[in-house]
Amino acid sequence: MIAEIKWEEFTGDYKRILKNGENLTPEKKEIAEKQDWWMIALIDSLGDPRLEGIGNSFRNLSLKHYLEVQVGTWFKREKELLQLRLGRPPTNLELIDDAEKNRNMQRYKLCYALKHPKKVIFDKPHYFKQREETDLFLADAELLHPYRYPYFEIIWHNTEMLLR
Repeated sequence: MIAEIKWEEFTGDYKRILKNGENLTPEKKEIAEKQDWWMIALIDSLGDPRLEGIGNSFRNLSLKHYLEVQVGTWFKREKELLQLRLGRPPTNLELIDDAEKNRNMQRYKLCYALKHPKKVIFDKPHYFKQREETDLFLADAELLHPYRYPYFEIIWHNTEMLLR
């Protein structure tokens, strides 16, 4: 029901923009894989308070996997993106400043949840504080995913299985 209501609220233009990643910069499109553009576009469409609140609703099941993906993929791509903007390799300080300015840690939590939903659970205290926003985010993600992936159901199942 949430997904249907939210989907009807999307205008045709908004759906097209997110599905095609039209709100992404050319640099982001160059660094990201095309099949991930919708994900990054959806995350980038969130304001700062929503970004952090929704991100805190999730907890990873494997810190090792979370960090491997973060260091092996996310940081590598963020470094490439900054290098494209600067025209030279960035310093460590520039990487840290860029990550803080662009809220990369908060954005990464959401990317990880969408890329690896079977490795994520709800952090129930945070989730229940942000339930409506988080549910709408996952409903939007499901509707934008090419195969309508059931994010909420998968993450809720993980959460319930862990708490048994």
